[in-house]
Amino acid sequence: MKEVHKEQLERQRKGLLALVHLAKKDLGLSEEIYRSALAAYGVGSAAAMSIPELKDLVRHFESCGFERKVIRERRKTDRTRR
Repeated sequence: MKEVHKEQLERQRKGLLALVHLAKKDLGLSEEIYRSALAAYGVGSAAAMSIPELKDLVRHFESCGFERKVIRERRKTDRTRR
């Protein structure tokens, strides 16, 4: 059971890291501005951030105009209908 929970947390963390990088690109942040945002959390890399910190950073980027885009995964049945 612990292994499943650990995998879920890792998936959530990877998703948040992806959102952070998408937001950086979408907002057109310079490397300097991006690094200063990370410095506010006392880190030099988003990979060093905790899940709550990543969530907070994504919320900050959303307040700056970043919009999450929902991508629906296609089910196996969707692929076989072609």
